[in-house]
Parts: sequence; C-alpha cells; structure tokens
Amino acid sequence: MTLKSILVAGATGYMCVYPFFSPDPANHPWLRDIEITALVRKKSEAEVIEASGVKTIICASYDDAARLETIGQDFDIIIQAGHNDARTAIPLIRGLSARKAKCAIPVHFLHVTGASNISDRPLTQHYTETRVLSDQESIYHYMKYRESIESYGQRKSDIMTIEAGKQYSVSTYTVMAPTIFGIGSGEFRRYTTQLFSHREYSQRLADVSHEMGYLDSPTVREAGLDEVAKGFTNGNRLIAELSYGANALMTSELGPALGWVPKYLNEAWEASFMTELKGFLRDRPELIQMPPDYDIQKPARFSLEESVVG
Repeated sequence: MTLKSILVAGATGYMCVYPFFSPDPANHPWLRDIEITALVRKKSEAEVIEASGVKTIICASYDDAARLETIGQDFDIIIQAGHNDARTAIPLIRGLSARKAKCAIPVHFLHVTGASNISDRPLTQHYTETRVLSDQESIYHYMKYRESIESYGQRKSDIMTIEAGKQYSVSTYTVMAPTIFGIGSGEFRRYTTQLFSHREYSQRLADVSHEMGYLDSPTVREAGLDEVAKGFTNGNRLIAELSYGANALMTSELGPALGWVPKYLNEAWEASFMTELKGFLRDRPELIQMPPDYDIQKPARFSLEESVVG
C-alpha cells in the first residue's frame, strides 16, 4: 500500500500535531500507512523533532513562496497547525494543486485558526451577536459578512486561504478550536490561552493558586479594556477585546457527525489547573509579545491577487 504523506507546518507551536503520529504502530495500525514530516525554520528545531523519530524539512523563511510551493508538491495532506498566515498557506496550496494534477490523487489542506474570527465587538463597537452559530451552516459566508464590515487580520488571512483552496481545486478545511487546555505534548510551546470562558478560568486558577499558597486570596476582580490590553496584549485594544472581552459562540455538529467523540470533558478541565500551574512554575515559558500595531486600521500588506501571480 502506498503511504499517505503528511506535512505539518507550525510544528513548534502548542498544537504541533506531530507527537500524535509517533505512538507505537502496533497499537495504532493506521500509522503504518502514514509518513509524517514536520516543517521548521531552524536546524535546532529539526534536531529536537527528529530525535522523536519524525522527519523534518527546513525552510528558513516562510516568506520564500517558491520554496514552500516546491515543498507542497511532495505531500498528500498538509496540516498548518500554527497561526494561519496566508503567505505560508497559499504557496503550500499551490504545491498541493500541482501534486494533484501530476499524480491524479486527492489532496487536502487543513489549517487551525482561532475562534476570534467570529467574535463580536460588545465593548468598542456595541455589537453583540444574538445567536449561537453552527458549523453546519456556512461560516465562511458569515466570516465574509463580518469582514465586509470590519477587517481583522486573522479572519482575512483565513478567508484568503479558503479562497485559494477553491481557486486551485484543493480541499481546504478550517478548524477554529475554542477550548484547548492541558500541557502540550510537544517540545516547544506547551501552553495556550484558547479558553471557552475567561471568567471561569480566572476563578479556577485563583482558587488553585490560593490552595497551593501562591495567592493570599482567591478573589477575582474585573478589569477594563485598557488594563487588559496593557497587561496581556502589549497595549493592543483590538486583540484584547477579541480575545478577552467578546463572545464567539458556535456549536460543533460536524465533528460528532463524522464520528468524533471528545475524550477530555469537564472533569479533565477542572483537574488541569493544578497540573498546569505546577508545570508553569517549574518551567516558565518565554513571554510572547503581541505587536502593538496589529490593528484593523492598518492597510493590508498581502493580498490573494499578489500571491497567485506566476
């Protein structure tokens, strides 16, 4: 049987994916039919990943569209597990399209993005979404509608990626993961802020910190947008509102219809706080600063039309 080749971009992120392809094939027979490769930018990253038995490809710059397109031609499936960037996605999609034409086989591009694509703007724009969306409706068209009112970099990039998939006849999928918790299984970034309720998260974290003796009191107080922006998003009010002060509500119906069953439920979520706090205090990650100029008023630096020339 011909192996299915999978490329994982964003292999050093929290949702690095590749550890899930490294279990013992004896216990996971489907792994025998898959060959996994991780795309990284540095030799030092490649060495760490290769030590786990996963192949790597080094691309020093994700702005190197020609290199990315060439890489994409060697794979059946590409998973973009890091923050979606159309500058990376579109050349890889073009590569998949070339492979499809040459080998007459189906190809797929899957990218992981954030639920802030559908976040409302209750604080600064006085807009609150009045209904819960469903992934069985056309979220793409909903995103297009929201983008027509107000451009948001991440959402714009995701729309461009989807449209590139359509243009090049590559099956393209977007996963907006709203609830991710636990210490990551990769070797690089092992923590996340993707949470379904920051109020509940803050209270549970305060309770555990108080129980462990790190806080004098478990009391949680509310903070204004400017204070949150200063403390968490490098002064960026847009990202602070979208990430900490907005609503992004959508039910997942497609996953269960395809047979997906969640493995970790409320008990695991509640138990994760002490585990994560201990891990964080033992091995504190580097602070990742949000660029203060990442704002909706800034002109677009990249367009689909520019990316598909040639």
